[in-house]
Amino acid sequence: MRPIKRIIFCLIILSTFFSCANEKKSGHSSALPHEILNSESENLSKKDLENMATASGREVVALRESEFFQILNQKIEVPVVCFFVNAACESCFSKMKTIENLQAENQNSFLLKNIFLNDATASAEINKKIRTSGIASDCYQLQGSAEFFKKIDATWRGGVPAFLISYPKEEVHLFYPQDLSREEFLAVLQTLIF
Repeated sequence: MRPIKRIIFCLIILSTFFSCANEKKSGHSSALPHEILNSESENLSKKDLENMATASGREVVALRESEFFQILNQKIEVPVVCFFVNAACESCFSKMKTIENLQAENQNSFLLKNIFLNDATASAEINKKIRTSGIASDCYQLQGSAEFFKKIDATWRGGVPAFLISYPKEEVHLFYPQDLSREEFLAVLQTLIF
């Protein structure tokens, strides 16, 4: 790996660690570390799960449509995977974990951005679900308009789950308006990263 790539890789890893935002906010207890969530969340009491869900920690970030395209068009060395979901899609949370695991298995060779297509009133529900599901990747909340969906793909109407795999460095933007299996996702990704 070239020195520049190593530096970029280290910066990405460091920014991931510092973006966790587990600092304590007034009126809230600290959230459990994300790595505990997968193995122990089923064993926690209902009260502990509620405390964890309302504690400070991983939070969904509100995103405007223009900000989305800025994130998407950053000139970075790895593809960006935008996974479009909504809070009502229960299977989407297990898919997020699957994609996070693939990201780790492939030495962070892509960035994962989970995009919740919910209005602002769903923030608390989204935060609770990402914490109790152990989601550690970036999560954004965007109330997409019909025009926004058309900018992604002329035929897309905002159905979830959906994937946008973007690699601005290579000028590649691949949109999949349906769920992809682990194998399908990996096959598409491997064409970009290898």
